[in-house]
Amino acid sequence: MKLYRPFLYSLILTLALSSCYEEPNFPVEPRITGTPEIIFIEDPSGADSLVVRISFEDGDGDLGLSGDELDPEFSQPYTILRGPNGEKYYYFDDQRDEFNCEEFDIAGVYQGDTINDTVKVAYNKYYNNFEIKLFRKVDGNYEEFNFRKELCVAPLSGRFPYLKEDFSDTKPLEGIIEYRYRDNGSRLINLFRNDTLKIEVQIRDRAKHESNVTASESFTLRGQQRPPA
Repeated sequence: MKLYRPFLYSLILTLALSSCYEEPNFPVEPRITGTPEIIFIEDPSGADSLVVRISFEDGDGDLGLSGDELDPEFSQPYTILRGPNGEKYYYFDDQRDEFNCEEFDIAGVYQGDTINDTVKVAYNKYYNNFEIKLFRKVDGNYEEFNFRKELCVAPLSGRFPYLKEDFSDTKPLEGIIEYRYRDNGSRLINLFRNDTLKIEVQIRDRAKHESNVTASESFTLRGQQRPPA
């Protein structure tokens, strides 16, 4: 039995919301305005950070996910697939399956069952609300770097928390979201030391509306480097 053991990673999120004197007329779908700002912070301890800052606007302000969501579409990172003969779960079998981290993961407790084994999964696109795709320039063309495929680690995407205490208040919001990805050991600088990169960002609201996809300018990590705070 092959086991998928991902690198650890963590997310730090900071938020800044602007206040408006006159209520703007934004659509209910969130919108990213302008170009994402990128900051790279190298940590000698091995936990490098990539900071992505975006400006947004949203017509009803239903943005944010908590760590204790009850809705399975927000609380479950994936769905475990049934086996080929109708078994409850599709367990990895090295005589039958070709292992890859895009399809298989180690499940601990899932919907009340203790599994602690490698099973086939379908990842849930709504588990995160801040989506990041990273592209690396290769032979003049940008190619997406697939973190699950290449490294067996989670992608850069993650969550930002509630932007309102009460979602029955449907007033619009606009402001800035600053999102920080910490790699905790896989070392972004070692992976992309001199590469030309760009990212694409998209956010989602609680009604599962998706924003526009906004691309950053081309950058290198060293070119965006700032000293640790």
